[in-house]
Amino acid sequence: MSGGDLDNGAVNDEEVGFLSSPKPVLGNNTSNEKPYGTLLTREDLLRLESEEPIWRRVRLILLIAFWVLWVGLLAAAIVIIVLTPKCPPTPVLSFWQKKVGYWLDPFSFSDSNGDFIGDFKGIVNKLDYIKDVVGAGFIILSSIVSGHYTNNATSLGLVQNFSLMDPALGTLNDFRSLIKTYHRSGLEIVITLDFNSISTTHEWVKKPGFIQAPLPGSVVARDGSKPTVTLNGKSYYSVGDKNTVDLNLSSDEVVQNLESVTKYWLNEGVDGILLSSAAFFVEEEDQTEYPTLSLVNATNSWFEKYPSTQLFTNGSVQFVTRLRSLVDSVSISSGRERLLAVDPGDCGYGLSDSVDKAIDFLGTKDHPAAHMVISRQFVKHRAWKAQPSVPSWQEITIRSYHPVTSNAKTALALTTATPSDHRHGDIVALASIFLLPGTPLVYYGSELAIQLTPSLSSPKDIYPFGKVPFPNLSKRDSELVCQLPMPWDRSGAGFSSSLSNNTFANYLKQFGIVETVDSALSFGRENTPLKMVQELIKLRERPSLKWGEFEMLESGEEVRLLVVCTHHRAGCAKYLPQTA
Repeated sequence: MSGGDLDNGAVNDEEVGFLSSPKPVLGNNTSNEKPYGTLLTREDLLRLESEEPIWRRVRLILLIAFWVLWVGLLAAAIVIIVLTPKCPPTPVLSFWQKKVGYWLDPFSFSDSNGDFIGDFKGIVNKLDYIKDVVGAGFIILSSIVSGHYTNNATSLGLVQNFSLMDPALGTLNDFRSLIKTYHRSGLEIVITLDFNSISTTHEWVKKPGFIQAPLPGSVVARDGSKPTVTLNGKSYYSVGDKNTVDLNLSSDEVVQNLESVTKYWLNEGVDGILLSSAAFFVEEEDQTEYPTLSLVNATNSWFEKYPSTQLFTNGSVQFVTRLRSLVDSVSISSGRERLLAVDPGDCGYGLSDSVDKAIDFLGTKDHPAAHMVISRQFVKHRAWKAQPSVPSWQEITIRSYHPVTSNAKTALALTTATPSDHRHGDIVALASIFLLPGTPLVYYGSELAIQLTPSLSSPKDIYPFGKVPFPNLSKRDSELVCQLPMPWDRSGAGFSSSLSNNTFANYLKQFGIVETVDSALSFGRENTPLKMVQELIKLRERPSLKWGEFEMLESGEEVRLLVVCTHHRAGCAKYLPQTA
């Protein structure tokens, strides 16, 4: 704008006024009838100009404060995440560590061909019971080898050939079919081998150096007699049945043959080996001076030699260590992990208040032996076959579990019965094997918490047809009732469909068996031991029970002791209490 324009009545910007002016109405637009509001004056603009920087600073401060706080919270979260102790990664567990085992006698479980003797096909027929009803994830078969039942003696448990199976159980193809069927259902199979002794009719008795010469010193047999057997005019060592003779496990040639036996069965597809009678493997001269009154009511001189140095020797552990190397090599070459477990066997002596000697069979870190050892903490009388001088030694309690298991808890198999330890009805003991660290093993029939009346006389009309296992020395010191037919029902049809008379009912009556699988699962039965086992096996799937740490808290020294056992993963909150 030029200066001439100002002279003609125009004004500059600083002199412009903001005056009220009526809002024009545009035609018939009724929505636009209201006039303009009052516009800002020059003074209003000057006032806003002076006040606006204050609000601008306030907004800027609030924005900065917001971002500082946000960044601070982010940094704090990162620090907490980095510095907070992490839960350990989920460990990779072997099948025997993450599953519950079912331990059965194949001769006593289920008969498929009508001879009243259990067999491999019978075990196949009972797969649904083991897997779906009980909930077990693997099975252990007690002895299946030639001579266990089919022999010319009146004894059970003989070994005539380690690489052949007893014909009463079926053929090799039947056994392979059993393995295939169980593997398809996700269950592993472990077999039992007793390398301590062989039958006096075994071909190895003719091989020089294969069987054990008599031991010097004051050693005695398990029945208290002189531990010798005469073959071909010569004396040899036998700690057990007089129809057996001990192998010389100090001989490298013998061990090599037993390694071949072990490898044979692993190559047949079994998932593990349970070595039975391991406490007797390598016995030594006994020169111990024994205390008097170590046991009361002892039935023979075997019990006068407690604690016997014939048992749990270093030689026995070294033999197991050597087999462990073989089992591990097969696991690596096959790409499938195999188990080597140990059952000390029927020593006659049970647990005391000190660490269980069977734990020695786990070996050391540098020289590992067994993966798993059978614990007798929860079996009847804690495995004492004669009453100890300290009565508490035979009392089954959770409190005594801690000192005898030491730091080996997770490598122990917990069970309430074995092929040499009678079943019993202690419900707390039955529950404990699932709730405490270790691998739960359900010995067939013990899921019912049945108790059999002890007897030295075998059934005559069904398995084992008058034969008896060793030892069978007294009602307490006998293995017979541990190896009798499974009580599926009162008629016996569950054991053998060929049973049609009172044979099985008479058997149940003779041994005082009142509970059967059929009755335990009957409609309306709510709180049965079998249903408790089912629920506890489901609970066993919880991570804290599979790999959690164990802690025991005691309320005092009173007779009615409260024990609280907690399981929790290291670095994480404690999870599950158990009281007993």
